[in-house]
Amino acid sequence: MRRLLRALLAHAREHAGTVMPGMTHGRLAQPITLGHALCAHGWALARDLGRLRDWRRRADVSPLGAGALATSTLGLDPEATAAELGFGSAFPNSLDAVSDRDVVQELLAALAIAATHASRLAADLIRWTDEALGFASLADAYATGSSMMPQKRNPDVAELARAKAGRVLGDLVALTTVLHGLPLGYHRDLQEDKEALFDAVDTVGSVVAALAGCVETVRFHPEAMRRAAEAPELYATDVAEALVVAGVPFREAHRRVGELVRRLEAEGRTLADLTEAEWAGFGLPGGATLLDPDRAVRARGGPGGPAPERVLEQVAALEGLLAEG
Repeated sequence: MRRLLRALLAHAREHAGTVMPGMTHGRLAQPITLGHALCAHGWALARDLGRLRDWRRRADVSPLGAGALATSTLGLDPEATAAELGFGSAFPNSLDAVSDRDVVQELLAALAIAATHASRLAADLIRWTDEALGFASLADAYATGSSMMPQKRNPDVAELARAKAGRVLGDLVALTTVLHGLPLGYHRDLQEDKEALFDAVDTVGSVVAALAGCVETVRFHPEAMRRAAEAPELYATDVAEALVVAGVPFREAHRRVGELVRRLEAEGRTLADLTEAEWAGFGLPGGATLLDPDRAVRARGGPGGPAPERVLEQVAALEGLLAEG
């Protein structure tokens, strides 16, 4: 997982200023930078690593000395054996120690979330490498051909990574189903934790390793991203916010820009087709400058935003988290 995060950050640093269209609902939304998108995946991975660190602290408890359920009459010292074995502490309650497997359940939950994040990254890689967008190209080692169509380069590795999240979630649900009705005490049902645990660990390990290779070797195409980021509809919000700066309440600005965009669509035009006189008549003389992708991302310079300097701040922060271990 750390390798995957490092690969994302290397690209994010390189492409801190590479403009691309941001999407909501799978539709064009606002201009962002590739570095901003990659950092978004990076922050998700950082939280996954944090969850695993938190889990390890709670899992660092030795059950040795709990016996079958009620400790022993032999005067055992669970704290001493816990220290000898390298655990952080011994169990606080022997019946709890033998009854529960929430330590496994919590790990499976963390792995299911990590697998979901990996699935979302895989989905973006698949979308970005679609020939219709052409934002990126997968290395040959991470694409496969078709048994029928000789031109195909299918993103099979990313597709399998996308699908594996369901398998890990299934492991979590399977164990939770086993545990949910058990009364206190040991039951043979609890041995069912092994299959779910081993499968989830192996699956997430293979998915993350495969995606790390995909990301390390992917080639991004800034020119294609920039062309897509020049779509005039991406800048409707910028136009509305410019009206707000000019003193128009946002509700009114939103309405005016919506009406303008719909009128232009009916005329077969876009915001890019407005003349200077039309911009002035709309209350925004020189408004054509609002459609510049570089200006748009630089203007979004607030903390956590897509402006290049903010992306580099995020890269540095994530690199710092990696250095902390």
